[in-house]
Amino acid sequence: MLIDKLKNKEYYLQKLTMFLRNSYGIEEQIEVLWKVLLDVDTTIDDVFNALSMTTTDDVDDLLDKLAELIGTKRQMDVTYLVNDVPHYYTLTLTNAELLRAIKTRILQNNYVGTFEEFISNYQSIGLEVLIYDTETPSTVSIVLNDSPALTDNDKKLFLAGNYTIRSVGIVYQHSILDITQLAIWDAITSVFDTAQWGE
Repeated sequence: MLIDKLKNKEYYLQKLTMFLRNSYGIEEQIEVLWKVLLDVDTTIDDVFNALSMTTTDDVDDLLDKLAELIGTKRQMDVTYLVNDVPHYYTLTLTNAELLRAIKTRILQNNYVGTFEEFISNYQSIGLEVLIYDTETPSTVSIVLNDSPALTDNDKKLFLAGNYTIRSVGIVYQHSILDITQLAIWDAITSVFDTAQWGE
């Protein structure tokens, strides 16, 4: 789950002062710790892959402990607005939903801020989204594709912003639609019937 630059030993060596880097045994110690980090990262990926294949609806204590470590939980309160009407829910997540919430929190904590990474992060947690600028400055709209694979809890978590991978200073508007039916207005000619249908 680590981003690529954190898997590179040189990243850590460059953080050392010249005095430390030239001191006896320091580079070797960094290498030992770096290998441990890679092993832990690989183990976490293996755990996620194994848990992803779990189809049981039974509560998995390992997932609850992982969630607690990174600051999320199986039972949570969510709030969001639809047409300026507030909606309040207390959710109890299944294993699959909790796993997605855990992965999202890890991605949120490692997000650098590029658009490509934004889309890639959503794909890695199994959500298909469309993002576009709004007329309001520093505000973007994220549309989640209304897939049969999404549960009611997934939809509520998305609308409440729990699945949002955020950049500082940006306001996010959330909606759920069938994005295959959305058209993009032709900004060059601005005329009817020249829109390109989303895919």
